[in-house]
Formats: sequence, C-alpha cells, structure tokens
Amino acid sequence: MSTGLLFRIGDFPVYTFGAFLAVAYLLGAFLFWRSGRREGFSPDDLFDLLFVSSFSALAGGRILFLAFA
Repeated sequence: MSTGLLFRIGDFPVYTFGAFLAVAYLLGAFLFWRSGRREGFSPDDLFDLLFVSSFSALAGGRILFLAFA
C-alpha cells in the first residue's frame, strides 16, 4: 500500500497530491495574471483579486465542510 509520499524536508512530509495541487494553483495564478495583464488590468488589482478569491474559496469550503460533515 503506497502512501503517496513524494519526499521529506526534515520532519515535513510532501505528498504527491499536495505537490500537484500546489503546481496547479501556481500555474493557474500565473495564467490568470498573464491574461489579466493582456486585458489591461494593473498587477496590484490582479494580485488583490487572486488573494481575496483564494481566501474566500478556502474559508467557504471549510465552512461547508463543517456544516455538512
């Protein structure tokens, strides 16, 4: 039975699924930033929107998990 452990940094384990999620988030953030720059938005506004939407998604997902679990 495999645990999906990719590697360890000291006592901190890095799992394959978490690594893929981190790469997907960073790639999505880069593509969002690049397309926003092409449309003429300022980088500060794009960063603020990315931060607020990510925080809202994490908080909302946690609240829904607690409400229905």
